[in-house]
Amino acid sequence: MRSKKLAVRFGLLTVLLICLTLASTSDAWIFYKVATPRCDPPIAPYWRGGLLVHLKCYTSGATIRWTWASGYRAVAPTPTSSSRLYWAPILVTREGQLRARGFKPGYWPSNTRVINFQYSWRS
Repeated sequence: MRSKKLAVRFGLLTVLLICLTLASTSDAWIFYKVATPRCDPPIAPYWRGGLLVHLKCYTSGATIRWTWASGYRAVAPTPTSSSRLYWAPILVTREGQLRARGFKPGYWPSNTRVINFQYSWRS
């Protein structure tokens, strides 16, 4: 009888470990993940002059955090829960890279939205 209980416990533990492994490696197994932030409306990567970037996250109650790196072919760091909080449109006036990510307590952070900006010299 005791060996039967141990076998059941071992089996449940094995199933739990497999599920946790799948959840950490595949988005399909994560049920509570924040939606990836989007540009609303979508923007073109080339522009002349200043550009207002509007971000939106479709998970209610989620906050958007963002990072910026200036320069041609710059790479911004991945946003963390302590990065700058998005609360108003971001004014982009130079070339660079913007990264945005959604956060919500009790949820997995979203995938990172990466937007590259290059100045257009065309008139």
